[in-house]
Amino acid sequence: MSHIQMNQNESNQKKNMKISIMICGNQAVGKTSIIGYYINGSFKNKYNVTPQCEYSIKNETIDQENVNVQMIDAPGMLNVIDITRQQIRSADGYIFVYDIYDHESFKNIDIWVQQIQQHKSEFEKCKCLLIGNKVDTRKNPSEGISYEKGQEKAKNFNMNFFETSAKEGTSIVSAIRGLAINIYHQKKDCILKQQNILQEQQKISGSSNDLNIDEKFLLNNSRNRQPKKNCWQKFKSCF
Repeated sequence: MSHIQMNQNESNQKKNMKISIMICGNQAVGKTSIIGYYINGSFKNKYNVTPQCEYSIKNETIDQENVNVQMIDAPGMLNVIDITRQQIRSADGYIFVYDIYDHESFKNIDIWVQQIQQHKSEFEKCKCLLIGNKVDTRKNPSEGISYEKGQEKAKNFNMNFFETSAKEGTSIVSAIRGLAINIYHQKKDCILKQQNILQEQQKISGSSNDLNIDEKFLLNNSRNRQPKKNCWQKFKSCF
């Protein structure tokens, strides 16, 4: 491959929108298995404990645009949440997972949400998902944590809700892809608002046709910097 082709490929990769989704929940609820099925379409019976954040990327096509969906697998221990503060802030959306037969993991969803809220600015504007995992182990509808209870908790936190099985692949791809699409449109809206701000500033600034090359360079740089600041102040939850 020539250097020109490599540079073109690198340029195309840079143009792809990146979406970061953090998946949270107690140990052994199946977070890593959920990510594994979403990324690879397969299930592994055993995973090691996740001691720190681990990253995986899947390329999705959304509205005919290539989007890099980065999955952040958070440790399942609440006492290490401070270690992941930077990753929490960088995420665009969150998935909270519990085991439908583990009542403590279901109860601790409230704590996980509170912990994320403490470190994520304007968390209430973020797109989130609640997942009740290991639905394949439910032999009787009355066993474990009911679908209705999961749905009620999701409603209280203004989240979408799915029951999934990482082992059988039930609803994994549709749930995560749906969240990625919602985040994609949220980011697109923010970019559009940023462009509108730029256009308004250009109207105010007037024509720059009479400026020399150096003056145009300085003017364009000042325009490019200022809208980003305004957009961040007004719509920072989009990023």
